[in-house]
Amino acid sequence: MKPNVDDLVVRTRTSLKPGELLLGFGLMAVIGSVVFIHFVMGWLLAAPMATLAMILLLIGVISARDRSATAGRLGAGIGLLLPGMIVLFVSAFMAASFSLELAIGVQQPQFAALHRGSNPGIGQFLGLWGGWLLAPLLMNCGLSLWTNWSTQRRVCWCLIIFAVPPSALILHQILTALGGPLTA
Repeated sequence: MKPNVDDLVVRTRTSLKPGELLLGFGLMAVIGSVVFIHFVMGWLLAAPMATLAMILLLIGVISARDRSATAGRLGAGIGLLLPGMIVLFVSAFMAASFSLELAIGVQQPQFAALHRGSNPGIGQFLGLWGGWLLAPLLMNCGLSLWTNWSTQRRVCWCLIIFAVPPSALILHQILTALGGPLTA
């Protein structure tokens, strides 16, 4: 007796909603763009990657739009999503910059005093944390108005967004330890 093909396929309860795959790739491109900006000639890769990240995020957000929402709700949603994306970019860049300053202080202490921010101050640290917390908050509020996603789905995306700046910091630290931006 032949097995039924449907019996062999494992079905999941959840599937991706429209726009989620583009949002995921956009967030990965955000991390890549801010990590490579400090490398020698890395801006050649980082600039197009940042543009690609913003385009992917915008197309993902547009694809995820609730078609039955009112114009006011959609306007408020995009009014929160766009600043959330900007804060996400800035906080991820600040995390990579913080990582660079830490690396300069550790790997090349003779240049640490010459580097403008070699000893990261409390202002930069608070800016990093503020952006790190503000981006998921703005994006969650925007997604709740812009999409018809469940609360669990929005919270999961906010946790993913929350992980972008520390991921940029950790990836930048790994690449710096391998001899990235400080080897030129």
